Amino acid sequence: MGTAWNTTTGKRVLAEAIDTHIDFVPQAIALEPARNTLWPSIKLRDQDGAAVMIGGKVFRGIDSRRREATRRIDDMVKDDVDVQVASPMPELLSHWFPAPRLRHASSIGSPLNSLFGRDPGETARAFHCDTILCDQVALDYLAVKVGCVRLVVGSDYPFTIKQDRLAEFAEQKLALLREIFEGNARRRLGLER
Repeated sequence: MGTAWNTTTGKRVLAEAIDTHIDFVPQAIALEPARNTLWPSIKLRDQDGAAVMIGGKVFRGIDSRRREATRRIDDMVKDDVDVQVASPMPELLSHWFPAPRLRHASSIGSPLNSLFGRDPGETARAFHCDTILCDQVALDYLAVKVGCVRLVVGSDYPFTIKQDRLAEFAEQKLALLREIFEGNARRRLGLER
């Protein structure tokens, strides 16, 4: 836990670093030649390594951190992370449909508009965004566009491009307290104290 100051009481508090952007990759996904070439598969390389394959090419190399809790916990300690929220790597779900096309699809009419409960732009504004952007200009833009109440910290763990010490990074780059990011993540996850 990191130290933060409660701006209301002026007292020091402990705030958790909740990493809301870690990717889970299963041990295996079989290659299915009858599917679209963009459908992913996992090719084992050795006991520790594997590769996510898309279109017959290596999309991303992966190691045992995707499945071994001990390695994840050791890395969490090193990066000052208290909680990880895992989700499937987006490419494993074959989400290759660009957001602008969603708005267009919903505007065409029946039957496509029935797939959307509300305007896709409105839906997008309800998303929380993580701070894995490593560029100050991009982070500032994100903070202005979505607002600080929709920002959460994220690392892209366990991949090589992951952000180390993610809560500390976000605090320094955006001049926001860790407790703000923790509160945003807890509200988003329904874990309010």
